[in-house]
Amino acid sequence: MKNTQESRGGHSAVFSFLFLRYTAKTGGGGVVFNVLPRAAAIAVLAAALVFAGCGLGRQPEEYMLENPQEIESPNKITISPNEVFVAPGGKYSSFKVAPANGGVSWYIIGQDQEQTSTHFAKSVLDVDEGETASSLTVYARLSADTSIKSNEVTVHITTPLVHLRLYVSSNGNDTSGVGTEAKPFATIGKALEKVATIYADSSNPWPLIEGEGATEKKSAEIILLGPVTSASSATLAGNYPPLTLRAKTSNPSGGDLILTEESSLVTMDTDVTLTLRNITLKGRGLSGGNSNPLVTVSNGHLVLKDGAIITGNNNSHTAGGVYVTGETLTMMQGGAISGNKGSEGGGVGVTNGIFIMQGGTINGNECTGSAGGVNVATTGTFTMQGGTISGNKSSEGGGVRVAGNGVFTKSGSSIIYGGDEGDDLSNKADDNKGNAVYINRDPTFWSRNSTAGAGVDLDSTKDDSAGGWVQ
Repeated sequence: MKNTQESRGGHSAVFSFLFLRYTAKTGGGGVVFNVLPRAAAIAVLAAALVFAGCGLGRQPEEYMLENPQEIESPNKITISPNEVFVAPGGKYSSFKVAPANGGVSWYIIGQDQEQTSTHFAKSVLDVDEGETASSLTVYARLSADTSIKSNEVTVHITTPLVHLRLYVSSNGNDTSGVGTEAKPFATIGKALEKVATIYADSSNPWPLIEGEGATEKKSAEIILLGPVTSASSATLAGNYPPLTLRAKTSNPSGGDLILTEESSLVTMDTDVTLTLRNITLKGRGLSGGNSNPLVTVSNGHLVLKDGAIITGNNNSHTAGGVYVTGETLTMMQGGAISGNKGSEGGGVGVTNGIFIMQGGTINGNECTGSAGGVNVATTGTFTMQGGTISGNKSSEGGGVRVAGNGVFTKSGSSIIYGGDEGDDLSNKADDNKGNAVYINRDPTFWSRNSTAGAGVDLDSTKDDSAGGWVQ
């Protein structure tokens, strides 16, 4: 299991004599401890004492527990569901605690003792990619009173979702390396070449995710073992399974992919899903200059998740961070696009493609032309359902700018800050030309200079207040 956050509760391996135990083997050879609820233990013990007391001619009162009102029930909190399924390398984030209480410490029972859990970030269970046990047992305690214990939940470890892992390192070698952690490649391009070769091998078909009626293929992961520099773009062209590009650790600084020459770092030109998580794609800096976006998506699906950061690129031609064109989908579920500069969208440019933002942040980008945060043009579509756009600057459309037949809608918990929120949060446009959003339908123009917070819907296809266009 992976160490994502040290639990706030202390080690609770010491039980009172009122607990009764039994053991059962896990599939991985570990032992799961289950604890008889304290109330049941008390009842059994009390009955035994009464029986023994009567047999010795003594009064049962002599064997009554002192201060029984101080004994707390172990069932003051509950977690649900009672049974979950997680693949190695996956997470489970839907545990519910009742009553809701932030002061909860999470635990896992395993091996030959009760262990304080170090693989929870809040209530998110992170299953290590090398997990071999067939199941784990999870429970929670109140941090303020660790004697109060919840029910136990069984976590079933399912079939891995990843079929292939290849490693890349600055100390690797594209000639003698084979892509293992011990003998990594030196470049992302070589790892992509290896994935494509294995995927094309008809004698060893690429497996599907197991399950009745399954059609989705298992993925391949390319893992950076540390900072790696690149002088040219890693181009996805041809046939690939679903791909993930990430660092080995959850710390993004441990796996930077750093651009050294004028180029994109990643170019997607095929119908494939590429997921970025826990990795930083870093340009040459705002003073370095470039004539390319840091990531170009002309085909396929790009997905940004937690820990993915796209930063430090200065593109004099189009978007600074991500440029989406063609029949494509870019889905931002987490991470950040920040500290970039472009001429058509400091952070993101969308022309003829689709950009869906469900989370994450677009922050601190600049544009010499239009749209500090996101530029939507031609027939591009930007659907904002979550996340935050803040601290961007441009001549028009500090946060978002829409032109041509582009379409922009905002809903849900998403936030686009206006121009009066302070230097860190405010999106800024020259002469208040849409600090938050600017719609250029020449000769008609709509703008919003004030913050559009959670619950405020915007729609570029509607005029005036119907579309949310107010000062």
